[in-house]
Amino acid sequence: MVRRIIAFLGAGACIDIGGPTSLELMKLVKKKKQRYSTNPPPILKSISFIKEVATRLDNNSKDSKTNFEEIFHTLEMLSSYSSGLGLGTVRTHRPSISSFTAPIDKKWFNDVLLLTAKYDLLSVVGDRIYNYCKKFDPVNKHKWFSDFWNKALSTNKFDIATLNYDYCFDSLTNRANADDGFYALSNGLMNRFDLNKFFITGSNKILNLHGSIKYGYNNIDDRNNYRFDENSEDLYKYNEYSLAKGTWRSHSDVRIQSQESIVIGPILTGLRKTDKLLPLPYSAYYNYFFKSVIDNPSLLIIGYSFSDLYYNNILERFVGIHGNRSKIVLIVFMNNPEEWHMEPFVMDRISHGMYSFIVKSTRDSRPFKSMIYKNPFISERGNIRIYLEGTKSTLVSYGDEIIDFLTN
Repeated sequence: MVRRIIAFLGAGACIDIGGPTSLELMKLVKKKKQRYSTNPPPILKSISFIKEVATRLDNNSKDSKTNFEEIFHTLEMLSSYSSGLGLGTVRTHRPSISSFTAPIDKKWFNDVLLLTAKYDLLSVVGDRIYNYCKKFDPVNKHKWFSDFWNKALSTNKFDIATLNYDYCFDSLTNRANADDGFYALSNGLMNRFDLNKFFITGSNKILNLHGSIKYGYNNIDDRNNYRFDENSEDLYKYNEYSLAKGTWRSHSDVRIQSQESIVIGPILTGLRKTDKLLPLPYSAYYNYFFKSVIDNPSLLIIGYSFSDLYYNNILERFVGIHGNRSKIVLIVFMNNPEEWHMEPFVMDRISHGMYSFIVKSTRDSRPFKSMIYKNPFISERGNIRIYLEGTKSTLVSYGDEIIDFLTN
């Protein structure tokens, strides 16, 4: 078996090449007004519905501001409950909780408005990602980024699992040596996922765990070719973002086993992501990632906040699986070296999920032994290195060191 390196990329991995922060996306989402028609009579209305939802959620929790994933989850919950308001609603469209609750204000349960709000949120996020992808410059401005990955992919086999929705890896010169499981269809516009090919080939892998803005629904003329081989929620990869986005609004929400309504979309967001992992390519990527964690003892994590519990559950088992063979590099960003502290919860950038991962990976309930800031932090067992100064600074200064550590 060829030894591979697992790269797990969160949002922080792309901020230095123009990727948005969660706070920036939230501001853009709240600015977007929802335009919808009443029926009857047909009157076009415009309302800041998403902003109103965000405000209501903020007012109900004073300790932190709402993020766009919570907004989307709330919109899905409102859609689920809206369909169950009528006593005549069939059981498969009536969440159990609707038997015990009643709406305070029915203005939150307008199906057309909810559908528009969900589409608007995905569109705002997608447009922002697309604009940054267009400005990605691997030859000049972002050469530091492409240099690291070109060298990494040319000297080792990588499984790159990303939670981001971009397609910047398509622009790298070594992209031809990496496989995301999609193959081109004869129409020249879109690509279909090949489950068997993805698992069999030994090339570098790209796993878009939470989707891509180039993903869209089946929009080919002759859908009968694959009617026995795929599910209605399986996603295709389009060659252009505009073509993919054109399919987003044409798809209905999905009813899950709890009779709740969710959007299994081209980009996975909200707080019910585990229910959205069933179609291709998501199910294939999730299973392949778990297999890669089991098979390979080298792990590189960049810019991940450890906020997705189902991936934390896999990552926290890494050292338990590989023991002394395990090698881990974790790249985070601390605003100020003076923030460093032996007690992790004093540090803003060390979340509970991240600290749990560090504790289990170092096999030490108090892994930070010194008050002195030192980059990188190296565990006493030497199996984990934490670089504290963000993606660009780390890859530029320590890129070769990181590849050498994970490889040898």
